[in-house]
Amino acid sequence: TAFAALRRPLAAAAFAAAAGFGAVFFAGRSPRPSETRVFPREYTLADTRSAAAVRELIATQRPDGGWRSDFLTRRNAAALKSCGDPAAVIAYKKAIRNLRSKGVL
Repeated sequence: TAFAALRRPLAAAAFAAAAGFGAVFFAGRSPRPSETRVFPREYTLADTRSAAAVRELIATQRPDGGWRSDFLTRRNAAALKSCGDPAAVIAYKKAIRNLRSKGVL
């Protein structure tokens, strides 16, 4: 039939139109801060020997002093405690304050 002969060209045209629409719609869109953030993870004593890891650990700390969960907050606070960096001392105190406010410590 005539439709069977046009199936592939129509599918290609539909795909090209959709791709073109997506390119126009998303052009110039800057990523949201949440899309570029480094997500929290558990750090260990070995990680905190690196200044870059300590900065990353502090950068992922939420304003309330915690991380994603109480477990993660306890582990990261323990890593910060043994670090010795002056900025890490402040982050450690914030984490402990967070855990005490929740009754975890």
